Amino acid sequence: MITFSDKQLKIPEMQRPVYLVTGGMSKFDRAIPEKRTEELCVDAFTEAADFIDMTPTKMNRKLGDGTRDVNMERSESKRESTG
Repeated sequence: MITFSDKQLKIPEMQRPVYLVTGGMSKFDRAIPEKRTEELCVDAFTEAADFIDMTPTKMNRKLGDGTRDVNMERSESKRESTG
């Protein structure tokens, strides 16, 4: 019989919320032959944004990890300080 110590059973505390998103791919080419996979992905993303009353651009920013926005802010502040 395997036994575990209290340390092995301890659940770690997260510093921030962690979410898991999964997806799969079905063979839609038979059902919707007039669209490619990329077009179906864009349609799904647009419909998801509409469902939560956001624009696709705004939703894309919310889904990102923020590094793009931070880098943009750094480059803008750099331009202001040199200009």
